[in-house]
Amino acid sequence: MENLTVAEAAAALSTTPTAILMLLRRGELIGQEVAGGWEVKQESLNALRGARKEDMPLVECRSSCAAKAGGCASCGSTAE
Repeated sequence: MENLTVAEAAAALSTTPTAILMLLRRGELIGQEVAGGWEVKQESLNALRGARKEDMPLVECRSSCAAKAGGCASCGSTAE
């Protein structure tokens, strides 16, 4: 299978590129750094999609960033 750019992975999971980078950092997605950017393994994305429940947020907010700086929107929350 092919690798996806961070933007492609974000679109596939209906989330933001920031959320994808967070998932890569946490090891919930598998990818590799290529030419200064990241690529996500398609198999990893499929596994994550299959493992999560429909109504479950993709990324659990650990820092309350939405209240501080606008957030990444991965948890569905943004600062007003």
